[in-house]
Amino acid sequence: MSRSLFLALPGVLSLLTVTSAIPSVSSVGSDLQILLHNDLYGNQSARGEAVIVLRTAQTQEDAAKACVAIGESLWSPASDPKLNDFLAYLSYGMEDESDSIPIDQLWVSSTSKGVCNTITSSGQTGSADCTARLPGLCTQSAALYSVNGTDTEYQTQVSAGDAVYTGYRDKLSFRFLGIRYGSYPERFTYSSPVSASGEVSALQFGSVCRQRTALIGSEDCLYLNIYTPFIPASTGGNLKPVMLYIHGGAFLSGSGSDAVFDGGNLASRGDVVVITINYRLGTFGFLVYGNNTGLNGNYGIGDMVTALEWVQRNIASFGGDPDHVTVFGQSAGAEGIRALLQSPPAAGLFSAAIMESDPRPAVYTRYLKRDQEVALQTMPILTLSGCVSGDVDAEVACLRNYDAASFFSLATIPANNPVVDGHYVLSPAIPFNGTGHVNKVPLLIGHMRDESASDLAQWLQTDNLTLSLASNGLPTLPAAEPDVFPIAKTDNSTTAIWNVTVQVSTESTFSCLDQATAYAAATTSIFPEVYYYQFNRSYQITTYPSGFPNKQLCNAPVTPTHPHGDPDGEYYKCHSGELTTVFGTWRLLGLPERDDNDTPFTQAVIDRWSSFGKTYNPNPDPTYLAIRGYTNTTLEITTSGAWDPVTADSQTLRQLQWPSRQDLFPAKDRCVALGQPLDYFLQPSAQVAASIP
Repeated sequence: MSRSLFLALPGVLSLLTVTSAIPSVSSVGSDLQILLHNDLYGNQSARGEAVIVLRTAQTQEDAAKACVAIGESLWSPASDPKLNDFLAYLSYGMEDESDSIPIDQLWVSSTSKGVCNTITSSGQTGSADCTARLPGLCTQSAALYSVNGTDTEYQTQVSAGDAVYTGYRDKLSFRFLGIRYGSYPERFTYSSPVSASGEVSALQFGSVCRQRTALIGSEDCLYLNIYTPFIPASTGGNLKPVMLYIHGGAFLSGSGSDAVFDGGNLASRGDVVVITINYRLGTFGFLVYGNNTGLNGNYGIGDMVTALEWVQRNIASFGGDPDHVTVFGQSAGAEGIRALLQSPPAAGLFSAAIMESDPRPAVYTRYLKRDQEVALQTMPILTLSGCVSGDVDAEVACLRNYDAASFFSLATIPANNPVVDGHYVLSPAIPFNGTGHVNKVPLLIGHMRDESASDLAQWLQTDNLTLSLASNGLPTLPAAEPDVFPIAKTDNSTTAIWNVTVQVSTESTFSCLDQATAYAAATTSIFPEVYYYQFNRSYQITTYPSGFPNKQLCNAPVTPTHPHGDPDGEYYKCHSGELTTVFGTWRLLGLPERDDNDTPFTQAVIDRWSSFGKTYNPNPDPTYLAIRGYTNTTLEITTSGAWDPVTADSQTLRQLQWPSRQDLFPAKDRCVALGQPLDYFLQPSAQVAASIP
């Protein structure tokens, strides 16, 4: 690595050409922290200052050399002191960190001979004896990550176990991509954590897993990606909470490298370590066969456990606290978390969970036994693949050697259901009555207001509710209960019918049983805390839903004053519409700012999600918000009040909009009519004892 740098030392301003090895905390002699006021406005931000903090105390000369070693120089504070107020975060929590050095002075750039300039965390400039030992501030020259960019110039190495991982930084975080976390197992067997050795490149994403979408990917796909604002010199202190994301896609598609889930903004603004993972999908991740074949299913669930085991062994070297891991996921990813919540091998591997839009098809509500799954999915796969022979061993061998791409081309749904396998999953449902294993962690759960609007097969231009429901595969009972499912009296009767159809689909497929999960958890105290939300503001990603005829319904209405859509107008808040907000990636994806509240709303959601990741409470610490300068979120919380947990006596949720508000669970009577009442998981039929097929 070679570049020219200005090196500012007392009385010296010289141009150096530096050729050096890739820097690490060992070679630099200090831990490294990227710090800025990330307001999510990206390159349009008026708060563009960023620094790399050398937290290890050293002389001014050593601090300057350390900055040069990472391709930077000592930082010059902005002339406007207000632009330096992001440094205040350096003093946050110091009273609770016995092993931390008080940040009362830090080295900055000096141009006068014999004078070594300093700045305090409160932004006060001064000077100190050049031989004093203080932390330092380096410039941060790396640009924001771009989905079309390949700039890995500012590389950094991290040693973890016997391996040395080479990643790079952008303006927001250190990025270590495409790290193999699991062994490449024989098809239909379980992965185990990889113990890498030697130098490992982590500069680009690994292969996605074989999947339905465009028949892309590889079976050798067990990679994870790390986004961290902090690399420690030692793993003894200052470690950050970890948030590990599990992607959705019906267990048939998706990957952790999707730009929608880029972890830079969440890591930077939330001051957490973000991890995204791949896991095996479809037939490769879930195929089941007979009891004596060894094909027990849940390979994809096992991959999630393997990733968590890798995190326990290695994440401290990347700045993450292995004792403080929150798993969060959306759609099938949320369903994966539901499985992890009742999985003995996952015990102790995570400390909190967030389930976004957990879908409720029948086989996800109560997991099937192996023989049921074989009849439902495996036998059609065997038949269509031509592997049926009557010889079980030969059939297994045929499946293991069958062309990978062809599995997704068969005229049947690939295997994509978790199953009661007797190891990763012991019972058909979470045993809220205490008869089986549960990983008892705080839970945040919720859904979009109109989850199913984009997924329904067709919008019939009809004023016949029964026909509309039946045409979309929904129960027609609501048509017979107009008092429970009222049809709005409007001039557009077909829209009124469609709205009820969307409501029935959303409630029967998502919200009723998600609310029943929260109620059962709160009533039985099976989880220490339960918080619930409903998104009433969304920003739909352009890549979803692909192939669905109704995706245009998920966009905010265009008006003369809002050419990109008015988020305060009436539109459908569809499945996946929260993702670019939770990760703060809609700007990264090239989506425009629709109104003045898009960015503040995104700020507030990230602050709430990262707060839950840090404290298991989605109400951010007011002191934290103040010291980081997160005034929009402070205003929102002051205006809207606290987000209350769900209790046995109070079924309450947070309506996430701008501003947000607290409401009671909606649609209790409709959920009863749909056969999914609040006590659904507390009924005897749901409390199935642990059963190994």
